[in-house]
Amino acid sequence: MHRVLVAEGLSVYCGTVEEGDQLYEKVKRLLVKGEKVLLDFDGVEIASSSFFGTFIYRLHADYGSDALGTQVKYCLLLPRLQFVLNHTLTAMHSQITN
Repeated sequence: MHRVLVAEGLSVYCGTVEEGDQLYEKVKRLLVKGEKVLLDFDGVEIASSSFFGTFIYRLHADYGSDALGTQVKYCLLLPRLQFVLNHTLTAMHSQITN
């Protein structure tokens, strides 16, 4: 599993659609090679729903639901980041099933 340090590649404040796109492109390069990815959020203070939404929706569009649970994992999320991630995943799941 390839560890991606989110704060190193982006910022400790991940709040924009553009940053979500940047993370997606980085992860996509690894997934294309058949690697699984561990997104390490150590040091990330803020991550918005725009950031997570862009990343997750693009990941789902290109790789399906399996990528969200099996190919990409998350670690060291502060509770507030975990909340935003969970909320974004719930919203996406709701849109897919409706």
